[in-house]
Amino acid sequence: MNPALQGTDLVSDRVLDQYATDGVSVIRGFFEPAFVESLDCGWQTLKRQIAEGTQARNARFVPGSLPEPLDSVYRHPNLVKTVQRILGTEDVALYMNRVLLKDREWNGAVAIHQDMPYFSGGLNKVSVFVPLTPTAARNGNGGLIFLKGSHKYGNLQRGTIRREVFPAMDELAPDLDVGDIVLMDFLTWHYSEDAVIPGDRPLMQLAYQPSSDGSYIGPTAGVPKPTLVSGRWLTEHFAVWGESTTPDA
Repeated sequence: MNPALQGTDLVSDRVLDQYATDGVSVIRGFFEPAFVESLDCGWQTLKRQIAEGTQARNARFVPGSLPEPLDSVYRHPNLVKTVQRILGTEDVALYMNRVLLKDREWNGAVAIHQDMPYFSGGLNKVSVFVPLTPTAARNGNGGLIFLKGSHKYGNLQRGTIRREVFPAMDELAPDLDVGDIVLMDFLTWHYSEDAVIPGDRPLMQLAYQPSSDGSYIGPTAGVPKPTLVSGRWLTEHFAVWGESTTPDA
């Protein structure tokens, strides 16, 4: 285990301050080497399943259950401790567990947006991005780019955000290795450029929330039922995204 991630030093005050200020923070070398190797094995299995047609995909999204250890990365003890501290509670539930994939089949840009308007439940959610291959934000690799402090504008509408109507915000465009993670407030604006360099850019997105929030994404993003990660449930009311309402015409 990385000695920098033991005990109370798992998430430093600097990381917490940056997350609160910017709505996004990067932790380098978060996972231990043996787990990094297992992530690569999981990705190679998933890649083979996609090529064989036994694992579905929808453009850049890979829905449904994933090969291990990808399907249970969200239970990694260091990750659980980290999101507990970010959310301020030991009682944590899983909202989303999916893979975002750019490759030769889909390599387009993603417009600037925030995730919250497309989903459900409370605003207190944290996304954790876990790269499964080395990822660059620019230079043709198509990695994620974040706007610092954008989460402070709250929950906007669906669609491409018109950043020109807001004051200028600095960007965080991290280059990531397997073993690094990115913590992102569910309200933080982000986007990506075209992936024009040949190769694969698989990125896991896990989303956590307090267990007082009974919303969950459903089978299309790897959480087919309410899933407690740690502690105990603090609600008896559960609602799956996409099945609770009839959309407006």
